[in-house]
Amino acid sequence: MNGNDSQLESCRARMNDAQRDIDNAKRELDRLQSSIDALDSSINSCNYRIDDLKRSVDNEYEAVRICKAARDRYNADSHRYRAQDFQNAKEREISIRRGYIDQKRSIINDKKRVLDTLKQASARKKQASEEFHSRLDTLKAENARRKADYREKPCKGCGKTIRYNVNWSHIPNYCQECKEKFRRH
Repeated sequence: MNGNDSQLESCRARMNDAQRDIDNAKRELDRLQSSIDALDSSINSCNYRIDDLKRSVDNEYEAVRICKAARDRYNADSHRYRAQDFQNAKEREISIRRGYIDQKRSIINDKKRVLDTLKQASARKKQASEEFHSRLDTLKAENARRKADYREKPCKGCGKTIRYNVNWSHIPNYCQECKEKFRRH
């Protein structure tokens, strides 16, 4: 079998290129997933703060209601201002969360593109691998066929084994050493 078969080398190079693309895509997926996880954590923190601010707003408006019932206008106004401050803080937190969600959507779209790249690279590697193994099987069959064309017989001079191909036009009867002896005499 020829150790430098160009088709095998081409398939091997395509498999290596595809594997490099696969490795790069996997590294990129890990990086993107890490970013998604960090954003999920930030979104969850925002959700916690938003819930806390909602409760604070509700508590302040409940205090306003109680103060109004008690005809305490000064404290009712004070609770109303605090409720408005909590409401503004909640709106800022919602805006921050919206920014995190937008970033996450963008990264998820990047992740989808990388997954497509990974699928394409995997398909390329599989195809090159199948072509590689098909060519390898063909070369092995050719090699076996060539080996099957070889026979052995004893040298008529010394009895040493002579290998010959049945397709040769002249099949030798003597080994190289015996031929050399005959030439010298």
